[in-house]
Amino acid sequence: MKKIGLALSGGGARGAVHLGVLKALAELNVKVDVISGASAGGIIGAFHAAGYQPEEILDVAKALGIGLFNPFHISLLNDGMMNMDGFKRTFDKHLPKTFEELSIPLYISCTDVVANKTIYFSQGPLTPVLLATACVQVLFETQKHDGYLLHDGGILDNLPTAAICMRCDLLIGVHCNSIDTTDHKYDKKEIMDRTFHMAIQPGVHASLGTCDLQIEPPAMSRFGMFDLRDLRRMFDAGYDHAISMQQEIEAFKGKV
Repeated sequence: MKKIGLALSGGGARGAVHLGVLKALAELNVKVDVISGASAGGIIGAFHAAGYQPEEILDVAKALGIGLFNPFHISLLNDGMMNMDGFKRTFDKHLPKTFEELSIPLYISCTDVVANKTIYFSQGPLTPVLLATACVQVLFETQKHDGYLLHDGGILDNLPTAAICMRCDLLIGVHCNSIDTTDHKYDKKEIMDRTFHMAIQPGVHASLGTCDLQIEPPAMSRFGMFDLRDLRRMFDAGYDHAISMQQEIEAFKGKV
């Protein structure tokens, strides 16, 4: 039996798309053997690797979102506008302490802002790595771990297929940041979102091109990276798109 790898992109709140895709893959009897992820994709990958079902992860994400912008999380003395205490409490409460305790091997990309390179983590303490990969620059304060100064894993490798391509025989890539090219009205926040993903898009699509199965729900930029009110709609968008690919997914399963 061939091993299946799953790479999940970053995307902030749009990571809820991954949950819908995971639900569809489960219904279509696709089981993965190794996972990689960046930012939101890394967090979702960790919960999946710990045995949580997609709907359960969505509930955790909703609860985290309600408390995320609590004024007590504001950080005025450091290099970010907010601390990550809410994330830390959530990870400590729901997840194992180490990578080794997960049911599925997991690889997480983080950005070393000093050496200007991606660091992949797969061993040791789990929560510090998840905090680092989700540490959006400027918004959150820099994370220190294992001698590194770390930020959002999506800056340099937002779909970390390279971390697991030699550890599986077949690879599924899920990208949750496809850009809507039909809408011509944007506010400042949307322009920042679009330009960031336009900048990293060539690297993401190069990684996606190495995958045996590519899942990329269309026009995802209609959802905001920080729009926590739309988590259910994004979940449904991911599920519906993956189910619409049933023929391609069955063909993929034929290679296993």
